[in-house]
Amino acid sequence: MSSREEPNLERLLQSLLPRLAALPTTHERLRVVSPLDIIDHSIPESATTTPFGHTPRVKIRIFRKVRAFGFRDVAVVGHYYGSMPRVEDRFAQLLRAEEPRMSGCWFMLGTGDDEALSRLEASGIPNVMLDYTFRNPCTGSSSLDSLKTTIGRIHEHFKQLDREVGMAADNDGMPHLDDQASQSGYRELKRDHLYINFVDLLDFNITMDAPEVKKVMDYLSSERIPILKGICFEGARGIAFADEYGDVTQRLRALFPASDFKLLVHSHAGPHGDNSQAAALECVRRGADGVWAGFIPQAAQTGHNCSLQYLGYLHSSGNNQVAQLYNLNTAVETARSLHELSFPGEPIPADCPIFGSNAYSWVHSVFRHDRRTPRGLPARAVGATEGARFAGMTTDVDMLIQRLDGLIGSDFSSMQPDAKKVSALGVVTAIQLLLSKEHQCNFNDPDNLRYIYRHVDKVGFGVSDTASLIKRPHIRHLRQWLRRPSQDARLQLLYRSTRDGDSFDDLMSKVGSARGLLFAVKHNNNKFGVFFDGSLNQPSDPKSDQTTRGDLFFSLSGSFPQPTQIHPSQDRQRVDVAGRDGAVQGTGGASGKIVMADGYLWLAYSRSSTPSPSILSCHHWIDKDITPPGFTGGESSDGRNILADTMGFTADVIEVYQVVRGPFPAIDRDALLPLPVDFPKPLPASALSSPERTCRRPA
Repeated sequence: MSSREEPNLERLLQSLLPRLAALPTTHERLRVVSPLDIIDHSIPESATTTPFGHTPRVKIRIFRKVRAFGFRDVAVVGHYYGSMPRVEDRFAQLLRAEEPRMSGCWFMLGTGDDEALSRLEASGIPNVMLDYTFRNPCTGSSSLDSLKTTIGRIHEHFKQLDREVGMAADNDGMPHLDDQASQSGYRELKRDHLYINFVDLLDFNITMDAPEVKKVMDYLSSERIPILKGICFEGARGIAFADEYGDVTQRLRALFPASDFKLLVHSHAGPHGDNSQAAALECVRRGADGVWAGFIPQAAQTGHNCSLQYLGYLHSSGNNQVAQLYNLNTAVETARSLHELSFPGEPIPADCPIFGSNAYSWVHSVFRHDRRTPRGLPARAVGATEGARFAGMTTDVDMLIQRLDGLIGSDFSSMQPDAKKVSALGVVTAIQLLLSKEHQCNFNDPDNLRYIYRHVDKVGFGVSDTASLIKRPHIRHLRQWLRRPSQDARLQLLYRSTRDGDSFDDLMSKVGSARGLLFAVKHNNNKFGVFFDGSLNQPSDPKSDQTTRGDLFFSLSGSFPQPTQIHPSQDRQRVDVAGRDGAVQGTGGASGKIVMADGYLWLAYSRSSTPSPSILSCHHWIDKDITPPGFTGGESSDGRNILADTMGFTADVIEVYQVVRGPFPAIDRDALLPLPVDFPKPLPASALSSPERTCRRPA
């Protein structure tokens, strides 16, 4: 360094020293901040990572515990899921019964989400944390116009609630505190508070100097918005350093002074390390009022700046208010109970970054690190293997598809992308319905997840009715046989003899001119059928019959170890259908109404020239030279193979499906009912309610 540069460097250091000295130390700041500047997020945060999910009653128990510990502000509902049925709907009803005014309760939603706003208005919750996203490729971006519109609806919601409870307004138009004691005995709980949460200021897709950020900040800081009482921000991926959190804090504090706004921070841990507590403390040192976080660190990818540790820092720094405002002596018991509610029966984990089992087993795409993630640490860089895990309340479709790819195998992985997405959405919907009905288990357990997937797959394939002859083990074989390279196949039930009647006219009135027909026949323990690619064309002359080419035999069960295709010879690829008053005549004077594969299967079979009035009267056989290996079925007296118990028989039931090819439609939630609840590894309800489990201490 030259002598000419030294004085310049010295002057620079001297100019910085006064500004550095003006900031308090972390210890000094923690000693004087108010411990009440915390919004507890134990209900939504733990839901982001627990494979067990939350039932409505689990959520209400968490609410009681955090209120009993001393939290005045509690985030109770977060809605980011469109119109999908959610556990939170039932939980909001339970919460209103327990806390009719719900003062101090908070609802979280995204800007411009009409569905979430409608649920907010129905919930009766009087405080809102509103997410605003500037430039996030995973969650989309908000706009200033939608922000203004959303704030307007929230303001009207607050006014309506206050009219309902008869609260008088103060000079800015809203009564912001409730003097009436809550169920927990607390007074002065918040009402009509709106906090704006900036989701992606620390994910390096955006900076405070970006034009879209300045526009939003100028609007919020210059306009007088009576309900706007706080600013929040977070870093979802865990890639920002503590000083970067601190810089954002100082710039937000300059725009939103402490005299008018609260400023709260939420910092996530990353898969490669956890500086979330250090980041939160640096923010408080530089002017933030407090944090919004769950009580315990188990959340998101590998944790977050939990309020239990934050309160511990306050207390150890000499902040005497902590013990006065909170039941600090119950902190360990509360933390263990909250862990047990979200992770029943599971040991309290050390969620180790880098080599922990969760670090690179992604629970949601938004947390994922790859080579494009700024300051991320991809799995391959440390010799780790990427995977996916399922959390019942949080995991997105992309991560669930990756989980199912590895879990189900080729039956799922060979599907078209659209079909995979439909199936994954069906699994998510089924689990939400199960949780809403108080069925809780480890949904990430391979056996449980496979079980639910198979139920959804059965529904999506078109055989949701429990009376169907086609069961789950048949589906993968049928799908493999029936789909085309660029199209998946599903079934639509057209006819069932036990439902629609067993006459030929009954069948034809339901099947009509539909093409691509799958016949399923049951006789005792045997199930077999025919796929016919054409339609049941009837002749113009009602007394004659007509032939259409094309069919495929298969056996579902009873005659082979697994569903097996049987291919008739080319000259037998035909179906003969009689007219209304006619018959298909066979050798020896026999007759029927429908004959497949030139006599391999007769429906409405009769030994006379007049067909049986019931299509359940059947006659069947197949040549031995087309029978695949592994046949375990019977044999007729003349040496032919049969898939039923006898050559001539009365079927128990016959079903006819239409095979529909193309993209799968969305699975209707009602089609998923009745829900499958007999999981291979269920968690009994008694285990959830046992106080010994809830309060158990480790040995």
